[in-house]
Amino acid sequence: MKKILVLIIWLVVQTSVLLAQSLEKRLSASKTSVIVSLNAHNYKPKGKFQTLLVLDFFRNLDKNFKERYSKDYKVVSAIYRNPEEIGINAFPRSYIFVNSLDSNATMVGVVFGLANSKKFENWANTFWKEADVNKIKNGENAIYLQGDQVVAWNNTCGVIAFVALNERSFYEGINYDDPEYDKKMEERERKNKQRKIDLLKNEATAILQGNANEPLESNANFQTFLQKPHDLGIWLNYEQFTQSFGNLLKEVPELRFGYAERLASRVKSFYKNYYDHILFNTTKGSTTVTYETYLSEKMYQLIGNAFNKRINPEFYKYVEGENLLGMYAVSGDLKVLGNALVELYKNFGEDLSKEGKIIAATTDVLSVMLDEDAILGMLKGDAMVAFTGVKEMETEYTDYEYEGETYLGAVKKKRKEKVAVYVATLSIGNEESLKKIIYLLNVLEGFELQPQGNFYRIKEAGKVQNYLAIDNGVLVITNDLDLISNLKNFKVKKSVESRIQKLTQENPMLVYVNTQAVADAILNHKPDLQAGERKDLLELKNEVGEFQMVGPLLKGKTFYSEGALQVLDKKNNSLASMVRFFNRFFKDRSGMSEPEDITGKKNKKRKKKEH
Repeated sequence: MKKILVLIIWLVVQTSVLLAQSLEKRLSASKTSVIVSLNAHNYKPKGKFQTLLVLDFFRNLDKNFKERYSKDYKVVSAIYRNPEEIGINAFPRSYIFVNSLDSNATMVGVVFGLANSKKFENWANTFWKEADVNKIKNGENAIYLQGDQVVAWNNTCGVIAFVALNERSFYEGINYDDPEYDKKMEERERKNKQRKIDLLKNEATAILQGNANEPLESNANFQTFLQKPHDLGIWLNYEQFTQSFGNLLKEVPELRFGYAERLASRVKSFYKNYYDHILFNTTKGSTTVTYETYLSEKMYQLIGNAFNKRINPEFYKYVEGENLLGMYAVSGDLKVLGNALVELYKNFGEDLSKEGKIIAATTDVLSVMLDEDAILGMLKGDAMVAFTGVKEMETEYTDYEYEGETYLGAVKKKRKEKVAVYVATLSIGNEESLKKIIYLLNVLEGFELQPQGNFYRIKEAGKVQNYLAIDNGVLVITNDLDLISNLKNFKVKKSVESRIQKLTQENPMLVYVNTQAVADAILNHKPDLQAGERKDLLELKNEVGEFQMVGPLLKGKTFYSEGALQVLDKKNNSLASMVRFFNRFFKDRSGMSEPEDITGKKNKKRKKKEH
């Protein structure tokens, strides 16, 4: 049931447009850590939701709802098929929210406007028809509680949400040998259940009535976010997010007993007024994403000048551009980033406990014994990883041998396989120091000097042989034996396109994927593809082109990164292509079979014979 409720939270956002001017007043600036904003006003002219109902995701959901709700299917499924039928209002914007309630609780949900509360009440009664529901009526407010879930509404607004607790702390301190163990556990569980009820009731009431004292709309950065054009946007408040993060840390045994709170508290001090904006927009021919990081004053002082450098253009002489599948390039100041990491660690390490203070003090002593500048200066901070095609290589795998039913043991074997070729390059700052480390690893048998004498094999680094070498101030790591054994005379057949090289000279980071080449590589070199997988790859080739993302460039105290995915259909908005892309992703990950159509009949398409 909870999985279905989570789906509904997302589907309400996808299908309804909310009472925008009141939503920001219903959420709290001191609790909300994440907002997902769907600008349905933009979505409306870009695609009709009803056309999406034929996709596998919704057809599979339909199938499940029909099995679960039978004759009530039409009412329950209206939440995503036609939300207006159950009283949900239509307005320009909608929000999913994540609220950090306290050091142990997080709430996730969606709020929406209502045009007809009676219709929505009928939906809620039908949805939880067979469930044990605690129904609370207080004036015009109605709150339905079921486990850790809530559906609540009044005449103008509704909320669907669930609460997640760090339950580990509720069950600590009870001795299994205690003769009253069962009694104490029952009491703890009763209190835990009551706590969920109280949180859900209080938070749902606050949302329905509005957070007049500290509404989300009072946050200046959130107002900046709302003014940015987006079809779908994500707003992240790190100061509040660290509260939720602290709840997760409590699930780590080593960080119990107050450690997580103190750790989160220290990190929180660095993230006051630190925000992320992630903005997605669809147009004809492309889908774009803009990533904006608004640094706090403390973080600006630590990392504001960390990304002023660019990658070494010499990297490209090791990269074969003829069949380039994709690449990642980045350049940062390791000394700045290293010092920032130390500063962050010291600040929460000292406060963890006696052990934390010992670790922090030990770090200070090691900084005296070791030359931090020498360590951080060993590499310059720029690196690139490129995937340059597919080759047949010798791979190693483990086989398990038997004689009859007697297990003889694991045996290492080798075979030929088609493998993606990669090359990684890093600029060297202090070559002498790096060579000493490589020599040490060679002595410790982590590396093996090859007979040619100018490169090493990295032992135990996966099923494919990997190698490294130093060439003209560049550390080269690759699985391409032809490249590594002939670095001095190696020449690429075709250079990486100048437009791509230019991007790495203008930006400290580049992510580039040639979707067409990746699809071709899989289609041509993976003969065991299922028919459905082959069909999806061919459709992908016909729909999307390259993806690239660049940044982060600093403007004021904000880092900006931008990405774009080309869509081959230049006549229509790219929204439909993106929906089909994610539909395929969902289908592949869910492992779902061919769904029934919306009438409940099986799809009886004749299958073509494969040759």
